[in-house]
Amino acid sequence: MKQISRKTSGKSGRRWSTVAFALIAVFALLAAACGSDGDDDATPDETPATDDATPDETPATPEATTTTTAAPPPDDGGDGGTDTGTDSGTDGGEDSGSDDGGDSGTDVASDTSEDSGCDVEPYQDPRGQLFQAYQDQIDRCHPFQSLDSFCVAHDSLEPLADPDPDDSGIDEDSITFVHLRTELEDLASIGFATPVGDPTKMFETFTWYVNEVCGGIYGRMIDLRLVEVPATGSDVDAQRNAACIKSTEDFNGVFVLNSTGFQGSANLCLVEEHYAAFISTQSQVAEWVERGEDRLIVLSPTQEENLQFLTSALIEDGALDGKTIAVVAPNTPGQAESTEGGLVTPLRDGGFNVPVFDILDCAGGPTCTGGMAESVGNLIDENVEILFMTLNVISAPQYVREMVNQGFEPGDITFYNSDYNSQAGNLVTSKIVQFGGPEAGNLYNGTLIVDDSDPAIILDPDYVEPPFNKMCHDTYVEYHENVPGNEDLDDPPHYPVNADAATEYGMVGTVCTEMRIALRAVYDAGPNPTREQIYDALKNLGAIDFSNMTPNSIRPGKPQTPDAVHRYRFTYPCDEFAEYATDQNTCLVNVENDEWIPAPR
Repeated sequence: MKQISRKTSGKSGRRWSTVAFALIAVFALLAAACGSDGDDDATPDETPATDDATPDETPATPEATTTTTAAPPPDDGGDGGTDTGTDSGTDGGEDSGSDDGGDSGTDVASDTSEDSGCDVEPYQDPRGQLFQAYQDQIDRCHPFQSLDSFCVAHDSLEPLADPDPDDSGIDEDSITFVHLRTELEDLASIGFATPVGDPTKMFETFTWYVNEVCGGIYGRMIDLRLVEVPATGSDVDAQRNAACIKSTEDFNGVFVLNSTGFQGSANLCLVEEHYAAFISTQSQVAEWVERGEDRLIVLSPTQEENLQFLTSALIEDGALDGKTIAVVAPNTPGQAESTEGGLVTPLRDGGFNVPVFDILDCAGGPTCTGGMAESVGNLIDENVEILFMTLNVISAPQYVREMVNQGFEPGDITFYNSDYNSQAGNLVTSKIVQFGGPEAGNLYNGTLIVDDSDPAIILDPDYVEPPFNKMCHDTYVEYHENVPGNEDLDDPPHYPVNADAATEYGMVGTVCTEMRIALRAVYDAGPNPTREQIYDALKNLGAIDFSNMTPNSIRPGKPQTPDAVHRYRFTYPCDEFAEYATDQNTCLVNVENDEWIPAPR
């Protein structure tokens, strides 16, 4: 392993302010939050738990649910999801909530439990067996797994009881959820806008719908609290840990939910030190996932898994045979180690030639430029043909730019990437061009990415909005005005007509996904659950609904949800799909004859 000393490039002449760099880092936190833009595209510092089951091996759970808006829809059109487009996705809209905003949940379809005689067939997924096997595991009669409405009103099987005082956050008539939000709103003023909509209003809207339309969970209402944490600053790690304390000790959050990125040791503060469940979009280090004891739920592969899935595909293709390979990583805590253990060591043990493993110095912050010029020089000295970068959204564009400055031209080197440090989504990959320039975009053009997200889904000429996505968005658009303070909110539907719109669109899907996971766990634990019972139900959810309806599940020992991966490419300029390109004229395009495969765990 070659440790690069901290030294900046003298050739590029490019210097950015520390504040600007720190702010751009937030983008890495967002990609994971944006369902259709790479749900799993979170920032660094996280990795996989050990579990060998594929989607086909995921045990079916009676409480799990899947979409009923299947093709073909039922003859009466009422339960098949075809009405979810214009009527707010809630079983026709009018019947799902009262006209005045849903004073009670009595107008929603009654209890869809087994006693109600519900007999909804699994959603028929046109994408084939792997997707259908996943859908077949979802019980669409579950009150929190319908495709026609976000939730369905249901009666409590027994009177609600005052819980044990040790189960803080669970009262006789309420249970506490905490929305832990990273503050992103100041980025636009310095040119780093993050078009993800307003996650706070999204969480509030889905909470309102559960409480007012569906009558809570067995009558117990969701008490939603908000905790905000700065995105940047010299003491951001301390601020994150303070947010953990507020979420757990002050608010007694049974579930803490985050869709805007949350890094560092505060993850362990939540799940290990304070026995809360944390649901996040951000990829995690495998060790942290294991220490979370199935309470650290991530909508992404672990960091090590991201690298494992990528190299498995490349080895199978023979793409690395006889090639000289370089790996470049940041010294962000945990990342150099996960890159070495998840990528460098397996490649070298497999007989591949990896003469360059450079670790760039981040100087304790998000800008990892220390030793960058020397590292690029090493690529030249060793005649490197293939490059793996696990750098973050700030550092990757600069590294590619430095390669341009030192004479690299398109075709000189092949890049491969994954969602490690959020490099698998449209928003983050577009920064290669925005901050590296067109030359960097041309050099990076054609980069193969292996990931579980489906950012190219909107490029399909036969694209049809998945019914789960549609239900989530119709619910948000129809009902957000019922939340106090949202009456004048100008927040139109986020249909994913292009890669930029897909980021806002994906955020709604991510919030919807996280809320559904938490709500299902509380419901499955019974009318009067303890924390232990809720967390036991959480790890046994099985298949879960997810943006774009890609295979995801939660099982004991596997709280990282993705179950399938595929391949796509970074494309610049995006002339063929200009209508769907980002504002930097980039796009992510599926490879020819792309096939989804079970995640190779």
